[in-house]
Amino acid sequence: METKKLLLSLIVILILFQIQCKKDLGISNEKDIISFEIDGVNGIINDDNTISISGFYNWDINKLTPQIKTSSKSIITPKSGVEQDFSDPVIYTVTAEDGSTKEYIVSVSLISNGNNEITQFKLSNDTYSYFGIIDNNENTVTFGIPFNAGRTDSLITEIQISDPASVFPESGNLIGSVYEPNTFIVTAQNGDTRNYTVEILNSLNYITYFKIHELPDYFFSGFSPWQTYWPDDTVGLSGKTFNIGHVLKTDDISNLCPEILISDFATMVPSQDNTCNDFNQDVEYIVTSESGLSRTHIIRLIKHSIMFPNDWYPGSYNGFYEGETIQLWHRSISDIVSADLINEDTNEIIECNVSTNNSTWNIYTAISYFYPINTTIGVGHYRVKVYLQNGEEVLTRCGVHVMQN
Repeated sequence: METKKLLLSLIVILILFQIQCKKDLGISNEKDIISFEIDGVNGIINDDNTISISGFYNWDINKLTPQIKTSSKSIITPKSGVEQDFSDPVIYTVTAEDGSTKEYIVSVSLISNGNNEITQFKLSNDTYSYFGIIDNNENTVTFGIPFNAGRTDSLITEIQISDPASVFPESGNLIGSVYEPNTFIVTAQNGDTRNYTVEILNSLNYITYFKIHELPDYFFSGFSPWQTYWPDDTVGLSGKTFNIGHVLKTDDISNLCPEILISDFATMVPSQDNTCNDFNQDVEYIVTSESGLSRTHIIRLIKHSIMFPNDWYPGSYNGFYEGETIQLWHRSISDIVSADLINEDTNEIIECNVSTNNSTWNIYTAISYFYPINTTIGVGHYRVKVYLQNGEEVLTRCGVHVMQN
């Protein structure tokens, strides 16, 4: 019995001696994980030796590479910097220098993404492409598209949204309706939904028809930007949308009420029910498209003492063959007494007697015949100058082109 007690005492002394030796030799028993980080996200190290990390939604949880710091002189298994599959908790074992161990259970969860925005919305067909204006506060996408020339035919959607959300109807399909609002639903990864109203509005903002019923049906030059005009008619109109009309000086234009048509779905100021104006000066109409684009249209009436066919544009001529009597319809404030034909190439002046018959054709109220005095009218381009009974001398805009038989 005494022998057993002695033996037990020796064993205890040996153990205590070993421990003291290790301490004296500086052998560590520390085996803690100090930090555990994945892609910049630090894990939470709990007192129960568990570590939890809330990761980004776009992490591949099957292939994550942690960076781990442990106590000095300890080693960890699996090692830091080694790719792991965290679809299930992973056990990491830290071994101290003295051989003692501690296990940590590491769990990774991914935060669901709640983003559900439309970031770009495009409509296109074989010819045209348009980008919508996105308002993520009001959840709207608005397109301004001119409703003409096939611009709204077979429009295909091309939609970019928050990653990794989904959209219905899917991108790459025909837009549902051009004339009615469309609904697109964007669903976030976490299931949150957002309904967008997608609307196509007509961007055209033109006066398409302009008729002054109080006056004869004078020609209006329209709003064509490619049209050429007499320079005097367009002073101050450069870069503007305008319409040039032609009237006689005797026409009363102080209170005209034109009939005006505008682009579909557009509005106009003044309204189409209140268009009466004094056209002795330029008159402005502001046309605003359905999509909100405004355009100012300027109406200008040019007063003339005499008007001929084909005298609204430079380079327009009335054609005759050599030897023919030149006869021109016109409307004037006074009768023609005589006339000159001025050759535009040589400046030769051919004096003419004129006889006039009162008759009506289109807007014109008389036809005059020009008879050259003591000469003939040769091939060429001529400008007509008239001498009116009221004493006016007018170098008209009327051109005469005499062609060879």
